[in-house]
Amino acid sequence: MSLEIGELPGGFNRSLAADFSLDEAEVVKGQHAATGYLETLQGDERNCALEALETLTLVFSTGVCEGVDFPWHQVRAHHRQAALSMLKEEGAPSKLETLRCQLDPHHKFRQDPAKFTPKKIQRFKTTLQRVLKESHELGYLSRDEWDRVKSPNKAVAPSGDRIVSHGEFRALLVACGAEDNAESLRDRLIFYLLYHGGLMLAELIAVNVDDLHFDHKCQQVTVKTGKAKNQKSRRVALPNEALISLEDWLELRGNAPGSLLNPIKKGQRIDVKRMAGADVRAACEKRAKEIGVLNFSPDELRKSPAAQIEMAKAANRARRRARTVEPELATVESDDPLYADAAIADSQRKLATVCFPVWELSIKS
Repeated sequence: MSLEIGELPGGFNRSLAADFSLDEAEVVKGQHAATGYLETLQGDERNCALEALETLTLVFSTGVCEGVDFPWHQVRAHHRQAALSMLKEEGAPSKLETLRCQLDPHHKFRQDPAKFTPKKIQRFKTTLQRVLKESHELGYLSRDEWDRVKSPNKAVAPSGDRIVSHGEFRALLVACGAEDNAESLRDRLIFYLLYHGGLMLAELIAVNVDDLHFDHKCQQVTVKTGKAKNQKSRRVALPNEALISLEDWLELRGNAPGSLLNPIKKGQRIDVKRMAGADVRAACEKRAKEIGVLNFSPDELRKSPAAQIEMAKAANRARRRARTVEPELATVESDDPLYADAAIADSQRKLATVCFPVWELSIKS
């Protein structure tokens, strides 16, 4: 049984945002890795590891998968970092119990501590690390991905044009949410304006507080851009979750006129002046290292949603051509560009996918 989590923030297509493929062969690989690790343990140690895996499965799949039945080798450094950040949150045990009750009407709510203890968090971390190591040794996880899991803060430069997946984008937001300070609030808003607002770097740093337009009738905020010479003004609508980040930032920054986005000085002091492009690029690099993904530029983050859509269209065209050439191999597959190069599967099999993280969308305390 799984939860209906509805549309993802910003109206992004869920098929494009999928992080994990639940193809039967993929789940079997994950089972091999998990059971291979569990077989090295005995007694209480094995029970604790199994309990940790069940909790992690619940977090990663939001109830779609159970126990060890999950494609663990598809977990990347940013998934790992986001999951651990979510489990460290205040009220995480209660949220998981609420999710269990939503999935199973017969499950009785168990009162848990407000937070997981550091010992339990370490157990989650160690267990996941060992299963991913087993996945690498079985040949299911590449050397590069395993190296990033081991050292998530050692992100390297990409080899070509960088496309930031929606899963990576959500992990960036989780990383920002793990810290309660001015820099995190500002960076979260920057990522929304780039990824969902589609603002170019020059437009982003040029936005003033006066350029924000609050439409109380539609409950939306638009950002006026385009002050460059010979450039027409345009308005960029922001999704609801970006509005929350904007309100949090303005509450901290204050309504003083001037640039919307400002540098942060020592002691998390906001310097109400315009950010430089180098400051935005530094924020992108810092957060990329935090979640263990390849570095990306502000422009690459801005172009990523459109690039993912084009990849999905190309994958659909390739599948249609394959059906025409070999109709007996026709299949119903996900539009997820992450698996666009996968071989065409059996005609009766539907490729299920999971979007992560969906903590705030699917668990209602």
